[in-house]
Amino acid sequence: MELMFTMDLDNSVRELDKDNVEILFQTRWLYPIYAIVKAIELDHNIVWYAVEENIIYISRFEWNKNKVVEKVLDLGNDKFDEWYDKNIMNDNIYDNLEPCDDTTWYFNNYNEKDWKLWDTDDLIKRYESRYPSKEYFDEME
Repeated sequence: MELMFTMDLDNSVRELDKDNVEILFQTRWLYPIYAIVKAIELDHNIVWYAVEENIIYISRFEWNKNKVVEKVLDLGNDKFDEWYDKNIMNDNIYDNLEPCDDTTWYFNNYNEKDWKLWDTDDLIKRYESRYPSKEYFDEME
């Protein structure tokens, strides 16, 4: 895999292995949904993670059955709060975080089995104007 950048990314790109890289960056308000969908359509091996801004859920966008789908990991539960208090608050992990890093990524690694498909006919429309938090709560209960 060859990557070319014309700007300094401040150590926000990390090669995981010969075929995978991790690119860290922050956005505010809305997921860059057009970029997410188009990137995965162009390269079906891309998996894109994003955290809802109020830390209600983590989204994992990936290629599945000829379309881009969204799977979510619920963070609005006691399990996440307990993990956060035990692992983040007590270890002063904030001192070692990059500006584009987020503590939720550390929780994500231990909860792969809890991802749920959040199916939709129009993924872009779901995110066009706002985070669909109300829809998330309605569908995930």
